[in-house]
Amino acid sequence: MLASEDKTSQKTQNDLHAIEGKLKPFLIANIFRDYLSLFKNRKYYKAIQIYNQVIKLDAGHAKTYWRRGMIYSEQGKYEPSEADYRKTIDLAP
Repeated sequence: MLASEDKTSQKTQNDLHAIEGKLKPFLIANIFRDYLSLFKNRKYYKAIQIYNQVIKLDAGHAKTYWRRGMIYSEQGKYEPSEADYRKTIDLAP
């Protein structure tokens, strides 16, 4: 690969990261909208998958851990629920 191709590739990567950063709030908002429907319809497995995606996008999003903790609690999975609630407190005391 030529040096100019490396620079182009790096610029493309930088551009993609910039776009991702700008879109992140919109992506998370859409994911939360989907979650509410899933939670109301007790589709917990799918809702947890969605929250795992949010955590991949933004591991510091406290509300994500809180809501995922609610799902675990509804399922009677108290250990992961407690872990998510503790993470929520760590992120947003």
